[in-house]
Formats: sequence, structure tokens, C-alpha cells
Amino acid sequence: MAIILGAIGTLGTAVTTILNVQQLVDRVREKSEATSTERVQKTKDLFESIIGPISLLDDKFTPVAAIELGKTLRENKDKILGYHHIVRKTDPEAGQLLKRLLAIVRKTRGLFRTMNLDEAGEFIHDKRTKPLVSALRENIDLWLADNS
Repeated sequence: MAIILGAIGTLGTAVTTILNVQQLVDRVREKSEATSTERVQKTKDLFESIIGPISLLDDKFTPVAAIELGKTLRENKDKILGYHHIVRKTDPEAGQLLKRLLAIVRKTRGLFRTMNLDEAGEFIHDKRTKPLVSALRENIDLWLADNS
């Protein structure tokens, strides 16, 4: 009788352990799905905040449009810096393009200071800027269309 009760107790412990592991797996799945949704939302927020000036600069490649882009990048610096690791996961190509564009802006004036007209002219005369802005715009537009 004691052997039977011991076996039932062991079986009960095994079933409880299996159920606990299953609950843990379910929680991890829920958390990763929520994290994925949050990553997409943060990427969307960032892209929507910078696409306007990027499109303007792509359409009208002028120093004034470059100043507007610099202003927008400065205003969104917390998102840009804070979400960079997220964008690398949600849209790696856009993450690389944005990083390269920011490198040009930093070289020209500095990312978080206002660009003057001379600096904006230097920015748009950098041979890397126009193709980079066009590629970034196309990439962000496609990503936003796919994730709306």
C-alpha cells in the first residue's frame, strides 16, 4: 500500500512539474509576441516621425530641406538613439542606412545642433547623401506599408 501511495505521489509531482513547465513556456511565448509587437510599434513611431523630412529632402534636394531634416533628427534624438537596437531587429537595412546618414550629419555639424545654411550645403554636396536619403526613404516607405 505504501508503495502504491508513493508511486501516486511521485506521479502527482511529475504531472505538476509538467504543468508548471507548460505554463512557463506559454508565458515566454506571450512575452516574446508582446515584445515583437512593441518593437514593431516603436519602429513605426520612429519611422513616422522622420519620413516627412527624409521625403522632402529626397524630392527637393536643397539646403533648406537638409536643415529641416537636421531639425527633425535633433527633435527625435531620444527615439533615434533609444530605438536603434530595435530597428536593427525590425528592419536591419533601414537601421544601417539611418546609421550611415547620421554619420554624415555628425561629420557636417553634429547630430544635435542646428545646421546652418553653409553646413546644410556641405551636407547635400557630400556624394553619399542623395543615394542614401533615396534608399532610406524607399526602405522606410516599404516597411511602413508592410506594417500599417
